[in-house]
Amino acid sequence: LLVEAMMELVKTIFGNAALKMNPGMLSKAILLHSRKQKTRWSGINNIIQVNVSKGSNTPRVLMEAAKDAGLPYYKLIFLSLVTASHQELRRRVVMAARRRTWLILLDCETAPEKFSYVQSALLTLPSTLTTPTVFCVVTLKNQSLMKCQNAIVAQVEKPVSLASSLSAYLP
Repeated sequence: LLVEAMMELVKTIFGNAALKMNPGMLSKAILLHSRKQKTRWSGINNIIQVNVSKGSNTPRVLMEAAKDAGLPYYKLIFLSLVTASHQELRRRVVMAARRRTWLILLDCETAPEKFSYVQSALLTLPSTLTTPTVFCVVTLKNQSLMKCQNAIVAQVEKPVSLASSLSAYLP
């Protein structure tokens, strides 16, 4: 009840946009990625690194971006690098390629050593399959970022709490 009242207060004072995440930056990164992919010698790989702050609802942002791109949300494949085995990583890469959908890797900053297995699985896909677009989600911690080589990076900022959300609107 208190949460609903606080949300209603924020909506009344600041409008509905204060509580919504803006996936605009991510949509721009996806558009840039698709343009670069069409040019053969762009040197870019099929990875979009998404930097988020703690407390952000990353799956919702990616589902909204998929909806904007015309991809149904239920076709997205989510996988946490922390719990995935090497076989599971390979299987999900092949599954995403067969379904022609996005593979979204969560917790990339926690298990960066497994990211090389994803890259090798992408490189060893059969030529009959299209290479899927892979999103590597990195949570900002102490300003240390993992950087995916040759990837487009989208910085999706979201305040950690309601207090920081409100302070962002104060003069």
